[in-house]
Amino acid sequence: MIYTIEKKILFIKFIKESLCEVKKIVWPKPKETIQMTITVFSFVLFMAFFLRSVDKFLEFFLYNLILR
Repeated sequence: MIYTIEKKILFIKFIKESLCEVKKIVWPKPKETIQMTITVFSFVLFMAFFLRSVDKFLEFFLYNLILR
């Protein structure tokens, strides 16, 4: 019974400490969120185009090198 009470006390302490930590979070402003989202999408599109280009170049190069 004592073990159960200690577990409940530790759990309540954990919840209280967690809530204190959540209050310390600095959330980004909506403008910052939009800017970061645009940056990420731009980078993903650039990398997709770049990797597709490299893949097609290697495919063309190796196809002509091996099959000719």
